[in-house]
Amino acid sequence: MRCFDCAQHDGKTMSNEQLTINIGRMIECEIASLRSR
Repeated sequence: MRCFDCAQHDGKTMSNEQLTINIGRMIECEIASLRSR
């Protein structure tokens, strides 16, 4: 969940474009964490 918390925190100071990119990274991180289980 660290990735999600980080994305939420960053979102407070990001533009919509940056936030969209950050959400994409968050999803990639979630997928990677699921694969590693």
